[in-house]
Amino acid sequence: MTLTIDGTVPDFANRMTALGSARFIGLRPSQSQVLSAYAAEHLATPDLAIEMGTGEGKTLVALLIADYALDQGRTVAYLAGTRQLAERVRAEAEELGLEVVLFAGKSYGGTTLDDYNQGQVVGVMNYWVYFNSSPVPEPADLVIFDDAHLAEQPLSSMQTFRIPDESGAARSLYRTICGFVITYTSSYPGLHAMQDGTARSGTPPELLSFKDWKTLEERIRNAIEASPYVEAQEAKYVWPTIRDHLGHCGVLIGPSGIEIRPYHPPTTLNKWYSRAKQRIYLSATLGTMDDLQRRVGGRQIMALSTADPLNAASTGERLFVLNPSPDEALGPNTLAWALEQSAEAGGRTAWLCSSHAEADALQTKLLAEKLTVFRLKPSDDSAFDSWTHAPSGHLIAAGRYDGLDLAGDLCKLVIITSVPQASSEFERFVVAYLGDASFMRHRVGQRVTQALGRANREPSDRSMYLGLDPLFARVLADNRRSTIHPRRHPRHHQGSTGNLRHRLGRHTGSL
Repeated sequence: MTLTIDGTVPDFANRMTALGSARFIGLRPSQSQVLSAYAAEHLATPDLAIEMGTGEGKTLVALLIADYALDQGRTVAYLAGTRQLAERVRAEAEELGLEVVLFAGKSYGGTTLDDYNQGQVVGVMNYWVYFNSSPVPEPADLVIFDDAHLAEQPLSSMQTFRIPDESGAARSLYRTICGFVITYTSSYPGLHAMQDGTARSGTPPELLSFKDWKTLEERIRNAIEASPYVEAQEAKYVWPTIRDHLGHCGVLIGPSGIEIRPYHPPTTLNKWYSRAKQRIYLSATLGTMDDLQRRVGGRQIMALSTADPLNAASTGERLFVLNPSPDEALGPNTLAWALEQSAEAGGRTAWLCSSHAEADALQTKLLAEKLTVFRLKPSDDSAFDSWTHAPSGHLIAAGRYDGLDLAGDLCKLVIITSVPQASSEFERFVVAYLGDASFMRHRVGQRVTQALGRANREPSDRSMYLGLDPLFARVLADNRRSTIHPRRHPRHHQGSTGNLRHRLGRHTGSL
């Protein structure tokens, strides 16, 4: 049992009552169980994971823990996936009676920032405001990771120097580096096709050996330094961080780009992570603790357990339709079929892509169809806000399967373009050469589960999901994946494309 500084165990039900909220007048059974377990066993646990199903009120649980931390003299940072979600957290906190401030972009405010730094209010922000090359908010004593897997993107991107095979300075540098490797050794035959642009998109990346990288390191560093690409938007922030630590990095060369990054994100060296006395990871689909630790790059994480299993809240109805043909996900026939369903659903569609390369290809195809596209970037969610206020349009996200709330009438159709096996060159390498790795199988099942919850947040939600990749049927039939989250029960409709179009038209027409 753990105690507060005055030697008592906190009673969160009484604490909530004392806040005098007109909306929150009692805890649900699952919330009570989680908070009781936290109070009894985990007040001092440095890294704690809490899994609660969608709709079970994990935000309230986190806010009550944040309120308790403030009373203990601690500073608190609450991290969310987008500004939209951060604003919802702020709204819920205000209804609870808890003082919070919202930090976004360059919006900090002198007095509110000082209030946060002094532990007078909870600072609510998205991940990229807190984890970046020069964050403004001070490191907090308690950091709450909502939709915890999203932390992987900002934490790893700060040390990942990516050179995409895109026109301009990036492509020139990409091909120069490929040429260096080809000239030095014949150990990577796939690089010839990558250098001349003929490699197929699914070609596995090549991982340079330690010996080869040590030999080529200085030559490649000089090439990067001489390239105008090093001044590009994202590159100019990452390069100064890793340029003097290249010997500790791995180098992966794939058909869509080159990644130079540590094998394991050095998150424990980041003081916005390491200075926290407690870090709490929240999600409806946490997965295994070792994989969560691997993705965050932090310290060992303990999962909170309750005496009884938590209830699963109703999140409405969903129809998950698989591509019944062998056509590729973004092939002309499959894409035409998907766009028909988009039109039937009102023209507002969210597309979840596995990678930035896939998202780029999709964006090009949709723009060619004269459609309105909103591209969600990792550190800039302004496109999401624009999409939510537009009468229609296509939101494209890469590697984002959680941290997007598309409930209600905002979006009735979510399209998952490909099986979410890999979102980076590192993951593509693992899938290609360590395909039976249990943590990668778990990630696929976890991401599918997360994707199938984007537009189903409330009991009244009724949404449709399309799986365009013909491999979906095989992946979902794999017992090693389908048993990961037993609460998942999507309805699979298979048959001819024509019959599917008929059924889908009737379904989307009634959404």
